Amino acid sequence: MKKVGLTILTLVILLGGAGSYYFYQNYVRGTYYYTQVINEGKQIDMFKEDGTPMGDDYEYNQLGYDKDGQSKELEFHANKQRPLKLKAYLKLKINPNKGNLSWEEVTEKDVPAAALKKLEETKSE
Repeated sequence: MKKVGLTILTLVILLGGAGSYYFYQNYVRGTYYYTQVINEGKQIDMFKEDGTPMGDDYEYNQLGYDKDGQSKELEFHANKQRPLKLKAYLKLKINPNKGNLSWEEVTEKDVPAAALKKLEETKSE
């Protein structure tokens, strides 16, 4: 009886660990990319499920760079009723399955050197 209980407990622990790993990989983990707001974004009207207006949001599609300077096309929303501040530096957490998980405004000194160099090159083109 003890062996059966121990086996069941071991299976529960293994399945819990596997589930936690899966959840982390698919919903929490992400790579940080850095970009600079270069336009006012595309204004989108937002509605509730019943059709009631919720206000506006702004969608952005632009290049971002990771800490090593590798580029990626980023799609993200401001989640605000106004556009983001032009020329603001942003740090976005991108998950391969879910896309953009979060973003925050950062200062120029918080942007890794390789990413900042690529952003500066992009501005001068």
